[in-house]
Amino acid sequence: MTRFDILRFKAFDTETEEGRHRERYRRAGLTTLSSMFSRALALAVIFVSMRVALPYLGEARFGVWATISSLTAILMIFDFGIGNSMVSRVAALAAQSEWATLRKLIISGLSVLGLIGILLGAALVSLAAYAPISWLYKGAAPALLEEARGALIVFGVLFGLSIPLQAVHRIYAGLQEGYISHCAMSFTGILSLLALPLMPRLHAGIAGLLLITYGLQIGSGLILMVALHRRFKLALPRFSEFRESKVRDLVASGGLFFVLQVTGVIGWDMDAVLLSAMVGPASAATYSVVQRMFMLVTGPLSMINAPLWGGYADAYARGDFRFIRKTLQHSMSLTFLFATLGVAVLWLLRAPISHLLTKGVLQPPESFILIFGVWTVVAVVGDALAMYLNGLHILKPQIVAAVCFLTVALILKLNLVTHYGLNGIIAATLFGYLSTVAPLFMTVFRKAIFVPLRTT
Repeated sequence: MTRFDILRFKAFDTETEEGRHRERYRRAGLTTLSSMFSRALALAVIFVSMRVALPYLGEARFGVWATISSLTAILMIFDFGIGNSMVSRVAALAAQSEWATLRKLIISGLSVLGLIGILLGAALVSLAAYAPISWLYKGAAPALLEEARGALIVFGVLFGLSIPLQAVHRIYAGLQEGYISHCAMSFTGILSLLALPLMPRLHAGIAGLLLITYGLQIGSGLILMVALHRRFKLALPRFSEFRESKVRDLVASGGLFFVLQVTGVIGWDMDAVLLSAMVGPASAATYSVVQRMFMLVTGPLSMINAPLWGGYADAYARGDFRFIRKTLQHSMSLTFLFATLGVAVLWLLRAPISHLLTKGVLQPPESFILIFGVWTVVAVVGDALAMYLNGLHILKPQIVAAVCFLTVALILKLNLVTHYGLNGIIAATLFGYLSTVAPLFMTVFRKAIFVPLRTT
């Protein structure tokens, strides 16, 4: 098999072990290729939105949008881990050709998430409309707070819709058909790119920018939902289906993923919100610019590693440990190599890239860029390992390590952010991770993590 064979559209024969190896790599290869295009479009949307919106909205209003955008990652934990839990379970059922059971699982999972989305969306809209929000935007003028309130209401509606729609992408990941998911995201990304330059002409504000970026992004899930309905003949579930063991197991394992999501959100996804509340919206804008700069490193590596989750799960269900060992070894080593090179290039080109992204409106501190670069290398290597752990459903070691990390990092952040601002918040994240997760994985949980790799 040549390297280019994995990019062909015709499936390999999966009746043999070698054929199954090739088919996993083919699907991962197609997913990676399509992901490169969709993520390139997503990065283009981010960069174009900064070039268009930052000069047009101004630093404070752009900081409000950046803070609301950060809420997306923070609140996604309220799918209670069910979306992530579906990846491995869908992969296992597909590997065993249990299509009737898989259909029931998809219907029940999406129905539960749809109900969660309705309840959560209604709660967010109510809070945005009536709750005080001045604490979220330190020092913001009354007019800006009023505009932020309207944008938060729009966000509440969109987020409620996103709960089941984002889970559809996870189902395709479990089916090892992430390339279909990325094609849908590419289509909505193109629509966003076409709409963004119209913002100043239409006098669109923060809510308008949110609809053009986040709104169109979740629209890709609606496209996939239609395709999934045609494929599996989805229908509203009977009440008895919610009581079946596989659905209960899905919700139970979702609870484990929920804990991991909570620690990730509080550990680093809410940094922009913390800065906005404790320092001011302008600092959140600076954080967002640097974070998006390093997406040039994290984005491509995520494209390569994310499809492996379904591949690991499929191989584990079939007892194919040779595939698991080989894939993990290559994934970890190449991720570290390319992350280090990518961060070094971004550091050398930090000034022109910052100017390109913001039209010279904002210049992040060099020390902050450097620390964020080091954290980026650590984070993407950890993500590569997490794909293996998630695929084999090795969750408890991750949970213990994540809780320890969160405890250390949160204490440090609350003490350092007021004194050191941007540098303090990212340094706390980096130190918290290196002092907890890495030592625990190499000592206490070494056997639980690496014993499957020695299985023949």
